[in-house]
Amino acid sequence: MICNDEYSKVIDKMSENLKTQINAEQLKEAWQPMKDKLGKFKSINKEELIGNEDLATVVEVVEFDNGKAQFTITYNEDMKLEGLYMK
Repeated sequence: MICNDEYSKVIDKMSENLKTQINAEQLKEAWQPMKDKLGKFKSINKEELIGNEDLATVVEVVEFDNGKAQFTITYNEDMKLEGLYMK
């Protein structure tokens, strides 16, 4: 969704707690410079799942035309996003 500029859809997947910390415009502002540098999405190269208590964290290494990015996404037991980090 984020690679397709569907920021509102990403926000809809967030927990109520996370929604109070970021909105669609802020997400776009954070992602757009990375997207401009990285170019077009190619594939997910590596994925790892880490579980702890009521949360599950997925770490993905994603390849783009001009480089790679790492997404760390944490889900709660209702499959709502509790964390989203991009580097």
